[in-house]
Amino acid sequence: MELLELRELSTSFKTERGMVKAVEGLSFQVKGGECIALVGESGCGKSVTMQSVLRLYDEKKLVTYGGEIYYRNRDILGLPIQEMRKIRGGEIAMVFQDALSSLDPVFTVEDQITESIRLHQGLSSRAAREEAAEMLRFAGINEPYRRLAQYPFELSGGMRQRVMIAIALACKPALLIADEPTNSLDVTIQAQIMDLILNLNQKLNMAVILITHDLAIVAETCSRVLVMYLGQIVEEAPVRDLFAHPRHPYTLALLKSIPTITGERPDRLYSIKGSVPLLSQIPRGCRFAPRCPHAEGQCRKENPPLVPVTEIHKSRCWRTAIL
Repeated sequence: MELLELRELSTSFKTERGMVKAVEGLSFQVKGGECIALVGESGCGKSVTMQSVLRLYDEKKLVTYGGEIYYRNRDILGLPIQEMRKIRGGEIAMVFQDALSSLDPVFTVEDQITESIRLHQGLSSRAAREEAAEMLRFAGINEPYRRLAQYPFELSGGMRQRVMIAIALACKPALLIADEPTNSLDVTIQAQIMDLILNLNQKLNMAVILITHDLAIVAETCSRVLVMYLGQIVEEAPVRDLFAHPRHPYTLALLKSIPTITGERPDRLYSIKGSVPLLSQIPRGCRFAPRCPHAEGQCRKENPPLVPVTEIHKSRCWRTAIL
């Protein structure tokens, strides 16, 4: 059964140049206990997609949504703000990529964890503190009571990220959205954080959506992957199938960009030519066509639909057959 389902989701922002679509026509499902990945370059719409699920832009009155988002068969785009606030943190939680800027520097760790616990569970201050300490232990932090009294600047990067995870887990959500949770951390701490998230996924049967640009992490942790480019999903497949048989030129380029020591020129890194266009300058036809080595006439005239190429694999490309 689907825990979360997006149906033709579009998110547009009001700018000086008019409305600009950051994501367009996104449709996918997440089952309970499933771990999926949302990958792509910076600026492709990964974070906006997940922040749209939580409606984090609502208060600014500068956003317009299209399509539908169903959580437990309930359309949450139509919920009043007060109802939506009960879902944020309580049932769907998010770990942001920059823990230092996400944590409030003038409040202790205890203040920031217990706020969510008291809001969603209605516990007393003492009970909330005990629950906060338990969440820190669960997130792999030793001496939890000492850490509760500290401020974010007193903690290391890995410790701050664990505190963010503890805050997200405080109300035992059914869905955890992890936005670049290992960003700016050294490789040892990255492995520890990803092991923690995987353990939580398995022990709590908690669904996880991992937002990342690191395909190596995806290969080790997720069961299914969605590849995004310029606000659209261009490929969707089980992880093993996608790595073995990529069916979109953008995915193929991302995989070729992974450094190896066995390539013909290990001293030269492959890079995708050009850069992601501005949202106000989306090209005609396939959005990846200006950077694609396989593009031909139709690619520059018509934007291809996302269609099945096998029973378990979808691609948005006119020339899938040549890959």
